[in-house]
Amino acid sequence: MRFVKIACALFNRYFDNIQEERPEHKEIAKEMLAKVHVENVLQREILEKGYEKRLLVAHWEKASASESCLDDFPILTLDELRSLFFGDYQLNIGQQYVTQHMKPNGSFEIYIYRHEDMGNVIAAKLHSRFRSAVKHLMWIKYDPNITGKDAIVGMYCKCQVGSRTVGSCSHTAGVRKHCIKPVQSNCV
Repeated sequence: MRFVKIACALFNRYFDNIQEERPEHKEIAKEMLAKVHVENVLQREILEKGYEKRLLVAHWEKASASESCLDDFPILTLDELRSLFFGDYQLNIGQQYVTQHMKPNGSFEIYIYRHEDMGNVIAAKLHSRFRSAVKHLMWIKYDPNITGKDAIVGMYCKCQVGSRTVGSCSHTAGVRKHCIKPVQSNCV
């Protein structure tokens, strides 16, 4: 750790910033700090009510690039997605997940299940990029009556970082970004 601190000090002293600070960075930081200690309510609901166990016997629907998985699922612009996930990192890794799972006919190996008794919650599963035997389960709760990023009420994934409330994991970002049919060219 001592060498890392020395390297960082040298970098800070003799090199330019990797990225220039912009006015929106302070707003993003404030929003992240406000969410960092917020409980993941969707995770608690799923665990308390045993919704994960239902997925073992659920009828999963294969997601498609050409057809909408859910007609009432919120459609967000790329800027709204960046705001929801606090930048491009999860979106870029999510893109890699989708590319890995896309078949030549346009279908994804991402499966969707709609929880009827939970309201507007979908569950999705996809294989890990690193271990083929591992499947990631995730849930996205949304409100079809709201537009923009506020329409996404909660997200939860069973992966190591999937319960955080600041942004989401890249699995959820990939499913969120590619599960729906775009309405306009600037929407995803």
